[in-house]
Amino acid sequence: MWSTLRPDRLVVAVTRNETTTAALLAVASSIFADQRVQVVFSVPPDRSAFSAELEDSLRARGLLVVPWNQVNELSIDLVVAASHAGAPLSVAAPTLILPHGYARTRDATSQEQARPGDLVGIHRVVHAAPHESAAAFLPSWGEVAVVGDPILDSLINSRTQATQTRRALGVRAEQKLVVITSTWRANSLFASRPTIFDEVLSEMPQDEYVVAAILHPNIWVGHGRWQTRTWMQSALEAGLRLISFQEGWRPTVASADLVLGDHGSVTFYADLLGKPVLRIYGALDELTPGTVLAEHVLKSPRLRPNERPRARLERLSPPTRESTAALLESSVRHIGQAYDRLRRVAYDLMNFDTPAVPVRGHRSTLPEVEWSEPSCHWAALVRSVGEPVENRQITGRDGAIRSASELVMERTPLLPPTAAPVDAGRTIFGPTMAARIGSALPADAQRASVLLMESPVSVTSPGAPVEPEIVEALHATLRRYPGSSCVVASAERTILVLHAGGKVPRRVTVEGLLASDEQAMTAAALLSLASSLVTENKGLNLWAAGSPMPMRCGATRWKLTIGADAID
Repeated sequence: MWSTLRPDRLVVAVTRNETTTAALLAVASSIFADQRVQVVFSVPPDRSAFSAELEDSLRARGLLVVPWNQVNELSIDLVVAASHAGAPLSVAAPTLILPHGYARTRDATSQEQARPGDLVGIHRVVHAAPHESAAAFLPSWGEVAVVGDPILDSLINSRTQATQTRRALGVRAEQKLVVITSTWRANSLFASRPTIFDEVLSEMPQDEYVVAAILHPNIWVGHGRWQTRTWMQSALEAGLRLISFQEGWRPTVASADLVLGDHGSVTFYADLLGKPVLRIYGALDELTPGTVLAEHVLKSPRLRPNERPRARLERLSPPTRESTAALLESSVRHIGQAYDRLRRVAYDLMNFDTPAVPVRGHRSTLPEVEWSEPSCHWAALVRSVGEPVENRQITGRDGAIRSASELVMERTPLLPPTAAPVDAGRTIFGPTMAARIGSALPADAQRASVLLMESPVSVTSPGAPVEPEIVEALHATLRRYPGSSCVVASAERTILVLHAGGKVPRRVTVEGLLASDEQAMTAAALLSLASSLVTENKGLNLWAAGSPMPMRCGATRWKLTIGADAID
């Protein structure tokens, strides 16, 4: 092997798919950060069905890949794997087998349970385990070293990246991060309820929640990256943050406020971190009965097939410290020490002195995610959560708000089917479809009741006359989209609302928020449309000239003051 350094030990990392690669990299980058040790990767011939283009993926990560037929020519000191399956090596080398998820989550009677020819021509085999209880579900051949869980330790380390992670995902300080995670196979969340991503996005107000998704690598590889993203296209257009299967999932889970998952390892790690967790899954025949994971899944909250996600997620609360501590006690030993203990085991197997420098542990790369802000959304005026039903009607000809301190607006992305989510118990007015001119698809803009546009001409001050050019631009937009009810434009601190069939736009002054902010523009349109429906018997009068209207959308608060000029 051509090299600049002459390492004293050679480690071969045997990987079968993207899942085992991620597990191996997280550990190897920490415990073999030693210039005396060279790590190379190789893919065995009886590779996983989910290993298409694996060698190219390894090289793209900057890894040195040795073809399997050349491995036996090397003088190997240690084989490291993250699966009990794989082709045998004819060389005599000790083998360290790491978990690639939490312990053995799959059925322990499977074919890979006991195949003593796997990865052997060996002296010793050591299975790394997170807890003594996991030993009974490991293959009977080889030794067991209870070292703790390197994945959990990595997740704990990733907590320190929460601010950077949430910034990378576009989560504002006042928003909550909902993480939807799915394992693979027929009973996973992705297979059991593939519409759940659209459901959550369409129900959770976009100003209060950001939604991210983590899919098992076998979904990406088994169906293809293009196909996976195509299936998720509507959710992506609605603002979903789709995390790469190679990097970023650990800090994303560590930064989550709410987790919606299944019976897979990622969801269980969220449990171990003390996150509020709700599950969707089919049958549980993939789990080994009697394991900590299987027993915990059966006791955890589950979203039933006909239940809507919003109500359950909003009521979801974190487990108690005592229950999380008990789960950790039964699942993982040596928390925070897994990398140190793994390194000692590995160096002992190599018959090599362990470095004096402590292992720093693994902290994942921040997620690199591109997302698009929804160009169309549903908007509704609602009463605050917990406000009595009898306070639905907000009245007062003088513009005062009776039985409510502020008017609340909620926005949710437009998703197929185009019917809006409606909470009849909370809704005061709406939902109404709004579209941003210039970024919305023409077909969506044609269906929208509210059109949001930038003003083509500046208004010098809130009291200045409305220039004819602005009025004509508003009329031209309504002529282009004849099905719309109104068009809204902003200029400095002023919002202009022109109704279909009207001649003169209504002026709305904004305090505490830019007039160009989509929240302010949408709220002004809703108030205008609501005011046009005032009837004596309903008593719904939300638009009174000259009185500031306190508004809230998510955590943003501002006031709208309606001008005196009437809508034709």
